Amino acid sequence: MFKIKMSRDQLFYKAMRFVKIVLFLLSAIFAGYTVMDLEPAVLEIMTDIRAQFFINFVLTASFFDFTFKDPGKDIKEILLITSVFTLMLHALRRQYVKGKKVDDDGIETQESKDKSEQTPQIDINTPGSLL
Repeated sequence: MFKIKMSRDQLFYKAMRFVKIVLFLLSAIFAGYTVMDLEPAVLEIMTDIRAQFFINFVLTASFFDFTFKDPGKDIKEILLITSVFTLMLHALRRQYVKGKKVDDDGIETQESKDKSEQTPQIDINTPGSLL
C-alpha cells in the first residue's frame, strides 16, 4: 500500500492528497444540509453506518482512477480511507447524537432508558406560550 522509502516530495504529495480527500468528504456532509427540508424519515436512512460507508467509498473512489475493470488497483487505499473516515464520523455521531431517532411520522424523539430523564416537549405555537 505505502512504500517504505518515499522521498520528501512524495510523502508531502501523499499527505496533501489525504487532506484533500478528507476535506472533500467533510464538504459533502455539509452539503447535505441543503436537503434538510426533506422528510426526516428519509434522512434517517443516511445515519446508518452502512449507508455512510457506501457514500464515503464512492466519494473517496472518485479521487482515484477507480474503475470496475481493475478494482484491485487502489482498493486497499480507498478502503482504508473510507473505513477510517466512516469510523471517525460514527464515533462523532455516538458522542454528540445520543438516542435521537426519527419515527415514521417524521417526528424526532429522544430515546431514554429512564422515562423520567426525558424533558417535556414545549410547543411554542400553543396560544399563551411565552416562547
